[in-house]
Amino acid sequence: MAQFDALIKRYNEAQKKIDSRTGLICAVIANVNRDPKKKRGAYKPSDFMPSEKSQKGSLPTVEEMRLINIAAGGDDVFPDLSHKIRSQEELKAIVQKIERDALNGK
Repeated sequence: MAQFDALIKRYNEAQKKIDSRTGLICAVIANVNRDPKKKRGAYKPSDFMPSEKSQKGSLPTVEEMRLINIAAGGDDVFPDLSHKIRSQEELKAIVQKIERDALNGK
């Protein structure tokens, strides 16, 4: 298990390097094309890199899942549960039920 954790850590570090390189390229392009009258400060590579904070807790809300389900042609299941969901586990269970129903053609 420790080897797996070390592998994941190395992978995440490699991804951060890739993100920083991409952010640097984006910042250079943006700064070359920047209108100094509209934006006085230069862009930084971090302006173009995803933050860990924005990726955590990014599960959709029950209402968003309901709308996605309807948009995908599903029935309006759980129309009254948005106020009853108390944890991510409950939300995951709802999502799994929607996925099962979709696979079963319901």
